Order: sequence, then C-alpha cells, then structure tokens
Amino acid sequence: MKNGWTTAYQPAAGTVGAEDGQPGLMTLLQAALREAGRAGDPLLTRMAASGELLVGGIRLALVLVILLMHVTPVFERDLVSAALGVNIALIAWALLMLYLIRRHYAAWMSWMSSLVDVSIVTGGLWMLVLLGRPDAAVNSRILFEAYFLAVGFCALRYDWRLALLTGLTAAAQYLSLVIFADTRWDINAMASPAYGGFTWGMQYGRLVVLMAVTLLVCFVIVRSTYLRRQSLTDVLTGLHNRGYFEERAREEMDRARRYVRPLAVAVLDIDHFKHINDTHGHAQGDQALKVIAQELQHCIRSTDLLARVGGEEFVLLFPETHREEIHFRLEAIRERISRTKFPVGNTTTQLTASLGVACYPEDGKDIRGLLDLADERMFQAKREGRNRVISGTRIRESAGISGSSSDGSASNGAT
Repeated sequence: MKNGWTTAYQPAAGTVGAEDGQPGLMTLLQAALREAGRAGDPLLTRMAASGELLVGGIRLALVLVILLMHVTPVFERDLVSAALGVNIALIAWALLMLYLIRRHYAAWMSWMSSLVDVSIVTGGLWMLVLLGRPDAAVNSRILFEAYFLAVGFCALRYDWRLALLTGLTAAAQYLSLVIFADTRWDINAMASPAYGGFTWGMQYGRLVVLMAVTLLVCFVIVRSTYLRRQSLTDVLTGLHNRGYFEERAREEMDRARRYVRPLAVAVLDIDHFKHINDTHGHAQGDQALKVIAQELQHCIRSTDLLARVGGEEFVLLFPETHREEIHFRLEAIRERISRTKFPVGNTTTQLTASLGVACYPEDGKDIRGLLDLADERMFQAKREGRNRVISGTRIRESAGISGSSSDGSASNGAT
C-alpha cells in the first residue's frame, strides 16, 4: 500500500523507541569513543549552533542580572570595581558571540566560547587577588560557581570532549590561582568574617565537585547523543530512518536553493518482496533487506543520503546531481540489485527493484513535492512491469527496454 510522503511520520519497523531500554555505563563509554573518532554529524552541528545561540542569550541575561546585583548593598564597596570590570568584559563578550553565531556558526566558536567563558571567570578571581583580597578570591561564593555554568553550557553544544576540556581548564586555572595566593599571602591572617579562613581541604573539595560536575555533563552529552543516534537509525539494516532523512533532506534542499545547485531524490521499492516473507519467512526477508542495504551503500557517495523508510522501501538523496546523471546512477543501482543473489533457506534467489526519481529545480521547488513525485513515479514503474527506473528524462539505457510515459522515460532490464 502506498504510504505517501504527506502523511505524518511513523517510525519504521526496526527503529529504537523508549521501550527498548536505556544504555548502560559501558555502552555509553563505547559510544563516547566512537563519537571521538566520528566525523561531525550535520544535525548535531545544527543542534550545537542553536544551543550556542541559547547559551549566548542566557549568558547575556545572567550578566545583566549580576550587574544589577552589584549596585545593591550586598557587595563590599572595595570589590565593586572588580565585579564591574568582569561584567563589562562579559557583556562585550556576550554581545560579540551572539553577533558571530547569528551571522554564521562554525564549530570552533563553541570551543572558543567555552574556554573564554572559563577564562573570564578566572580573570575575575585574579582581579580580586590583584586588589589585595585573596581571601575573597579563594572563598568566592559567586565567581567560583560561575565555573559550573561554563561547564553546564557544554551540554547544549553536544560534544563531550569540549565539556571535559572546559572542566579541566577551569580546574587548572583555579588551582594555579589558589597556589599563587597561598604562596604570596597568609590568607588566614587577613581573612574577613564574610569569607572565612583558608584550608586546602576545602579547596580540594571544590576541585573534586567541579570535576564531578564535568564528568556528569560529559555523560549527559554522550547519553543524549547515543539515544538520538539510536532513535534515527534503522536497527535491522543500520541505515538512517525516515525521521533522519527528512531533517537532512530539508537541509540539503535549503542548500540547493541558496547556492542554485541541482539535487535529486529517488524512492526505491523491492518488487514482490511479500512473496519472500510469505514463502520463506520473515527471518529470510530480514536477511534479504540487510543484503540490499549493503548493496545500496556500495552504490552511493559519502555526500549522498540513504534511508529505509518502510518495510522494503528505501529513499535516496543525491546532492549536486543533474537530471542527466541521476538516471544512469539509478540504472546502475537497479542492475546491481537484480544481479545480487539473496540466500533463502538452502538456496538463493534474485530480486528486482522499481525506482522513481524527481529532480530540483525541474520537478519541484520543495523537498515534499519532490518526494511525492518520486513516489508517484516509483508506483508508475510498478504499474508498467516493475524492475525499471522512471526518471522523467528522455534518456534511453542502451542495454534496457524503454517506454515513454507522461512523466518521461522508463528503462528496465529483463522482467
């Protein structure tokens, strides 16, 4: 039955839901190592960009609140100048980052933002030291806690390595300040009742809590990233699912419009697949789907996108691909599938596929329209005998049999 691309998204069979359980500690550690060596996910980059924008807004709001606190009688007068200096720097920094992120986000901005946040907090503590108030610097009840905000912000940037580096940088900078202050002054002799005395035990406790929060943020990031990948992956084939495809497809369409570049989408459905399930069982059908997924992966470029969107239905997206090229690429995919031998029980069988394709800008101006048209053409291929590509072109595949249609040409192999 035709599912159509205008219907609401329903997760395909084989995708992970919340009912499938939660990842354990070892699973998260393995996921963290995999993420460290994996190229940047475009969706994670986009989420990091929106997170960085949110961080920028929160940063600016917090700085303004703290600035208002400085004009109240709560602060000692000799510390107001230091606090105001830090706030002026923070306001300038917050406005600069908001401007840069809105203009064009890049991954290095998150790294710079995190490290500068930590360094500004440390700079505020150093200002207290230079003003002759080391007791306030090592016992600060506001500035030190700002380290936790800097580390916590990393949870919105979706990179556990960044969170770990931020926490380690904060701990190293603060420890250096404490060592300097303890070496230079007798802090207990000059301590005020408002801040109390100095003990290394308390300082070690602060550092332990800071690193514990850092590790907690790292695991929050790894866990959320892991669950996100699982929710957007088809468990049976290891391909992306429909939810991931639709998000990425919208991004690619926006890019094609912005830079006036071609783009093609194709819908592929395996012919008579129900016969495999009914005759040989669903286990054999699942094995055939895995083989098909592997064959399809061999046929696409790293810049192309492949997803399983239904039982035996797949969808492909080809950026930077013209109409004249896509027909031949899909013919190669169709032929590869038709030549592949699929194990079923003690023997093997061969399957065929019907494909429909639509191209931007010739066939539509939005991704939904292109997917609907590709879906229509795939069903047209079914009606015309299966094992063929309907591309809307007039190109004839030299080894195939062609028949014209209202949508263009249809080429097929032996049926």
